[in-house]
Amino acid sequence: MKTIALVIYDNDGVNVNSEDLAMRVADDFLVKMVGELSTPLAPNHVYNNYAGTSTNKIVSQIMQGRSIDPADVIDLYNFSDKAISRLIEDNNLSGEAAQREAVALAVAD
Repeated sequence: MKTIALVIYDNDGVNVNSEDLAMRVADDFLVKMVGELSTPLAPNHVYNNYAGTSTNKIVSQIMQGRSIDPADVIDLYNFSDKAISRLIEDNNLSGEAAQREAVALAVAD
């Protein structure tokens, strides 16, 4: 089981480019996650290809593009079935992509 331990808050009073920092952290995190489950992403892949994209959309697109089974991500981070079901319900997700989208939301959150 892996633990997600990175949290970034955007504080408008701080002189930091939070978008750049968030993209670099997301890149590092997703390169590691994908490397655990599939062929690794190249460093800076997320940073160079997904600027301005919501983290859950990035995760979903990478999972789909790399054919990563949502169940593998659930196992990697020990997400509960109840939490994933709640995300599906709360976000009105349906169809084949519902579990992938819920997992992407859980990773992004």
